[in-house]
Order: sequence, then C-alpha cells, then structure tokens
Amino acid sequence: MFKAEPAGRWLRPGDAGTCIALAGECRTAELLRLLGTQKRALLKTVHESQKCIDCLDYLVYQIERGNMI
Repeated sequence: MFKAEPAGRWLRPGDAGTCIALAGECRTAELLRLLGTQKRALLKTVHESQKCIDCLDYLVYQIERGNMI
C-alpha cells in the first residue's frame, strides 16, 4: 500500500496525493511516468551535489599537498 507520509519526503508538494489517486484508480502508466519524472529530478540533484563534493575534495587535496590555489 502506498502511504503519503514517507513519500512526502521525496515527492514534490501535491504529488503524493496524485500518486495515491492514480494508484487507487489503477492508472499505473501515469503513476510510473510521474514517479520517473521525480526520480530524474532527484538524480539531477544528486549529481549536482556530487560535483560540488568532488570540487571540495580536489581543493582539500591540493591544499594538503601544499599547492595553494
């Protein structure tokens, strides 16, 4: 059973209710499309954050080697 509370942490506002409605109406294709869109958005955020972490790691590495930028 799909529950709104945990989903509210990773879905955009309003999408949890939409997902519940789509699931209740057995509109699987639309539900999967909505979830796929949200997954891609979350992955984009993860990848952008990873780039920032990589830059910070490189900066720390350079400073530890004595290569001040």
